[in-house]
Amino acid sequence: MGAPAWPADGTPNRDWVQQAIEWRVHYGLHDCQDVMLALDAMTLEWISESSELSIEINQDDWSFLLQSPELLSPLIQVQAMLLLQGHALDSKQIMRHVRRIGRKTNGISHRSLRQDCRTISRSSNEK
Repeated sequence: MGAPAWPADGTPNRDWVQQAIEWRVHYGLHDCQDVMLALDAMTLEWISESSELSIEINQDDWSFLLQSPELLSPLIQVQAMLLLQGHALDSKQIMRHVRRIGRKTNGISHRSLRQDCRTISRSSNEK
C-alpha cells in the first residue's frame, strides 16, 4: 500500500490527515524519507491548527521521549489518529503504535520503549 495521494489543492483536510497517519504508523521515522517528511509536516500542521482536536503531551507521562525525542511527532500523530477514528486515548494502545514505529527506526532505544510499555501496563492494571 502506497502513501495516500496528496490533497488536490495542497491543503490537507480531516479525511486526508486520518488516512495519512494510518499509513504513516506502519513505517519507521526514516522510511520513505522523501514522502515522510512532507507527510509529517502536513499532518502536524493540520493537527496544530485543528479546532477539532486538542492534544497535550506531558513528558512525565512518556519517559521514552527523554532518550528518543524524535518520537514526539509520531506520539502526537498516533493520538490524533485515535481521536479522528473516534477512540478514547488509551496509553497502552498509543504505546503499541509508537513502539512499532520505534522498532522500525534505527537508532531508537528499544529498551526505553519497552520500559514505558511495562510502566503503562502496570499503571493501567492498578486502576
